[in-house]
Amino acid sequence: MTARAKSKSSQLIAALMMYPTFSEACAKAGVSERTAQRWMNDGEFQRHFEWTRKEVLRKTIDGLRSCGLSSIKALQTVLDDKSVAPYVKVNAANTCLTHLFRAVEIEELSARLEKLEKALAGEGENG
Repeated sequence: MTARAKSKSSQLIAALMMYPTFSEACAKAGVSERTAQRWMNDGEFQRHFEWTRKEVLRKTIDGLRSCGLSSIKALQTVLDDKSVAPYVKVNAANTCLTHLFRAVEIEELSARLEKLEKALAGEGENG
């Protein structure tokens, strides 16, 4: 890939992260859909694209974590406030519990998936 093509492929990856459709991302990056499709089948492009997607997700999660404690404190304030209507408190408690259960579930599934991936990697090395 030429330096210009690498620059364009990086622009396409950035556009794919920002725009909802493939066509729109291609247009914003100034790359034809046919070329973009060809790049999507290229191993180096795929690795760069996947790395970028994971990095965007990681930064998004980090941003959510940074506001997590404030959100919990806000919900706790609602729960502790005697002037707040009971149904609001129930909604606040439900929100806390729902997200807690989701977080625990994701954590457990991630651990199980990691074990499976390690087991499969071990089989691949032995097989």
